[in-house]
Amino acid sequence: MKAFLVLALIFVIPLSCKKGNDIFATINGGNITRSEFNDWLESRNIPQESVYKDRYSMSDYLRQIAVEKLTVIKAEKAEYNKEKKYKTLENTLYKNLLATFFMEKKRNEITFNEKAADLSIIRIFLKKDHIKDFLIEENKKKLIHALITELRSGKDFNDLAAKYSEDAASQKKGHLGIVPENVMEEGIKNAINLLKENQYTEEPVKIGNSLCLIKLHKRYNLSESNIKKIVTNKENSERIIDFYNNKALDELLNKLLKEKNIVTNINKAIYCNNNEVIFSIEGEGFTSGDLDDILKLFYSLRYGAPASSEFSLNEKKITSEKIFKEHLFASEAKRCSFDEDVKFKRSWFYLKRATLAGAYKYDVLMKDALVTNEDIWKEYAQNKTSKYYKIKKKNNKEIKVFLPYTETQLSIKKQLYREKLKSLKKKWDNEILNDGDYKIVNKDFLIN
Repeated sequence: MKAFLVLALIFVIPLSCKKGNDIFATINGGNITRSEFNDWLESRNIPQESVYKDRYSMSDYLRQIAVEKLTVIKAEKAEYNKEKKYKTLENTLYKNLLATFFMEKKRNEITFNEKAADLSIIRIFLKKDHIKDFLIEENKKKLIHALITELRSGKDFNDLAAKYSEDAASQKKGHLGIVPENVMEEGIKNAINLLKENQYTEEPVKIGNSLCLIKLHKRYNLSESNIKKIVTNKENSERIIDFYNNKALDELLNKLLKEKNIVTNINKAIYCNNNEVIFSIEGEGFTSGDLDDILKLFYSLRYGAPASSEFSLNEKKITSEKIFKEHLFASEAKRCSFDEDVKFKRSWFYLKRATLAGAYKYDVLMKDALVTNEDIWKEYAQNKTSKYYKIKKKNNKEIKVFLPYTETQLSIKKQLYREKLKSLKKKWDNEILNDGDYKIVNKDFLIN
């Protein structure tokens, strides 16, 4: 019986828990071990247990790691990792990751202790835009007073809210849930200060352009330690926690803006000259040229095609503001030595490798994935009647209306580019694995 139990335990031990130095695959210049495979999954927030249960996923991820490592070798040989455009991208992603890591750590430290209340509301909106609305407004005032009479006669507050309230909460019978005082409308906050639990306002409360009746179900003291027990709706509890997290991070941001050596031209920059400094933090500058490189590369990686036009001034300002905040938090994270954290360093190692491999591969393949006007016209001419049309109704009949070439040219160009790039990426992966002598040596990854 003991022997049977021992064997049973052996068979249920997850594959991910075997020795970390097990070799999964070999490539020219090194191996891919179980430890590296597990760390790579963790760096991408991919659950190990689900991967090890799926041999196809295991094989696919192992292949991705091999392509990544072999592509990095090629990139470094070509000294792509030293090019200014790539260094700008790498620096931006490094600071993005460090800022994110820093903010997550800070979120875990955030504490709060706030008064809150479980509320329901009946809200009737008033209109004062035109004289003709006067009667409507008077009728609504009569309605709110009629509802008060109904409540006094014993009618249920939430049933009346479901039937008469005009705001979104009516879908939940007027129930707002547990709301911290910090996020309440001032009129609601003042009104409930005069109520006891399970009481409602016996006169309409004017809040903005509405008349309201408010019911206080119960009062609470919310803190970071009890909120999930009190606010049992997960979506609501996370929304409240996010409010306090964002509030604390905003306070930290304002503190850093005062303490650090900062120059920012985000709102007054022209964004035309590549050498124009958009902002600098502790003497480290970020230019309009840096911004353009990042925008173009991110656009290409997201949409699978080069940017076809200039980015708007508004896009540039919004992106600059986002990058500025990330750089600012990253600067503070470095001061606090968060960049020396083991978990952060491991995450950055794998992100840096994936970034170099992906950016280099894209940079090389982009040149071969160019789409000519002849390619676009050929696609349009061959598929005009089957793909490039709209259905319109005429005399109660549906008819095809063919789209002119000029309307479809840009979308066809992006489509053909994505198709070419996808084919080239597949070819790249196959060739680099073959040239790199990629071999799976662990039977767990073999697919019959």
